[in-house]
Formats: sequence, C-alpha cells, structure tokens
Amino acid sequence: MPADIAPESSRPKLQRKKQSLRFQPRTLKQKTPEYHASELYKRAFFIGTEPEQYGEIYKHAWQFPTLVADLAHGARIEQSLREKKYVYVFGQTEPSVGQDLKIVTVPVLVALSSSAPLDLKIACTSVQATEVYQYELADFNCNLQNYEIAKVLLNEEKSGLRGNYPKESLNVQIVHNTRTRLLSKIVDQEEINKYTYSLLYLKTKSCLQTQLKSCHRASGADVVVELNGKSQNISIDLDDDFEYQAKFYILKYFTEGIDFNSINVDQAEVKPELVQQVAQKFKETKQKVVEEYKKKKAALEDELKQVEAQGIEIKVQKYYGKCEGLGYKDQKSAFVNRFVGKADLFE
Repeated sequence: MPADIAPESSRPKLQRKKQSLRFQPRTLKQKTPEYHASELYKRAFFIGTEPEQYGEIYKHAWQFPTLVADLAHGARIEQSLREKKYVYVFGQTEPSVGQDLKIVTVPVLVALSSSAPLDLKIACTSVQATEVYQYELADFNCNLQNYEIAKVLLNEEKSGLRGNYPKESLNVQIVHNTRTRLLSKIVDQEEINKYTYSLLYLKTKSCLQTQLKSCHRASGADVVVELNGKSQNISIDLDDDFEYQAKFYILKYFTEGIDFNSINVDQAEVKPELVQQVAQKFKETKQKVVEEYKKKKAALEDELKQVEAQGIEIKVQKYYGKCEGLGYKDQKSAFVNRFVGKADLFE
C-alpha cells in the first residue's frame, strides 16, 4: 500500500446528517376571490330576466364586493362548504332608477346554503296566475354546473408531513344557461314570456305554506254546452244558481227570434228539461273542479309533511352588483321571490 494512503480502519468516518421527515408546508395555488366573483357573475343564469335586458346586464362593469369578501379563504361560503353544506348560486335582476329617470337593470347573485341537496326547479307564473307551472332546469336549457371555489388539504394540521397530498375541491353549484348571452336574440313571443315570467322554485316549508294559503277552489269555470246541434263555450259562476244560469245562457245562445237585451229571464219560458240538462252539466263541472282542488291541496299538505320531516336548513344570501359612475339609486330588499322567501342577509 502506498505510504500516502491511510489504512481504511484509520480513516475518519463521515457523519451523515439525519434528515427530518418534515418539509415546508404545502400550499395550494388558489385563484383570487375577485376572479371567482367575476366567474359566478358571468356563468349564472339570471332567472326571470327579459331577453332584451341581457345586453344591459353585461354592458356595465358590475362588481360584487360583498360576494368577494364571502369568497375569501375561510370566509362564509368556504366555511359552509367545509361544513359539508351544499351551496347553490343563481342570478336575478332588480330594477332601479338611474339618471334621467331611466330604468337600470341591477344584477343580483343569490346563494343558497343547505344542509342537504335541493331539488331546484323553475316556475312560470304571474301576479294574476292561480296556477304555478313547474319545469325542470333542462327545460330552460339550464343545468347545475360545479364551480371550484378552493382546494383544501384533507388535514391541514399535518401539511408539513411528507405524503400529505390528498386534497379536496370545494365546489358551489351554479344554475347555468349556455344561452344566457344569446337570449337578447330571441324573437318568439312565447319563448320570451317563458323566460320573463319565471322564478326559481324551491320546495321549502315557507314556500309550501305560502302555496297552501293561496290554494283556493276556483270560483268559475268554462263549459262547452251543446244544444240543438249548436256548440257554445260558456263561462259560469260556480257559486251562483245553476238553474238560473242555465236558463240565462239558453236564452242568450240557443234561442232565436228574441230580443235578449229586453227579456226578463225569470219570466221567460224555457223547456224545463233543457234547463235541467244544462244545469246538470254545470253541476258536474263544479264537482270536477272541487275534486281537483282537494287533490291539489292534499298533495301540498303531503309535500309539507315530507319537507318538515327532512328538517332541511337553508340560509339565503343576496349579493347586489355595484357599478361606480353609473348613477342609479342603490336600493336593496331582503325579498327573493315568493318561493324562496326572504334572504337572511342582503348586501
């Protein structure tokens, strides 16, 4: 062995530094709350908004500062999702008065936080309507679109441990319509009305109680009467004397050679069998109306019992758009619609 090389046994042993199993805490890249608020605004379907108003909605630079605050890390929306709640977002618009008394269409985003999945539908109705026609979201070219608010580690307390890679997406569900920006091109009046007189339908305790209060048996009905080879559509009063109404309409529509405007119905002569025939048809019509009313009321009562048994808790938040320099009256209301009811918070 050469003299300049020390024997192996006499060489100093290298001291290897023991490495820790811990490393820098993992950080997940997150988009900003401002970005999320902008995306929700762009994607949400503004239910009940007239097609020609969609151009007005997107023409201005609307901001949602309260929504941005609630989308921040650890804030209200993320906290609801961490608590395994379901969050749904949809849009609606409310009118305000702008400069020169012009109407400004203000976009509003509504967030529903629920302890259980919700069966969202769209209802078509009006102020005068006695019936509520429910439609699936698909009937309006809508769907529920998952939108990721944040990614979180399954165990953030152990974020510094090697191998703690599992992460979870926190998603809200948006009532989304791919035709949103094309609605202003719709010209068919029936389709315009379908979108205009629509509301988000939510089967909740307050919603069903409201429907039960407004559930009444119709006071009138249309009947097709056929006599002597002639057919006539007649509107009758279900709470008035049927024999008198039968005699009245026989004279008006099925009797020739008389001056109806000068005749006295009580004293006029009409075959009793004809009066009884028509009056019987009126009675049968009322019976059908009563049966339909009872079925409808019973169905609402059953639905109310089911909803109460489920014990679903829902929180509602309204986020109003703000646009600096537009010049409009900044007014807010807790009311969402007759089915959702009032918001717990509205800013």
